[in-house]
Amino acid sequence: VVVGFIESVGEALNHTPLSEMRG
Repeated sequence: VVVGFIESVGEALNHTPLSEMRG
């Protein structure tokens, strides 16, 4: 899924923890 991809990128870059945003 796109969300999973974005989350992986976000965590990899340590920029924004999208994991918190998705819930």
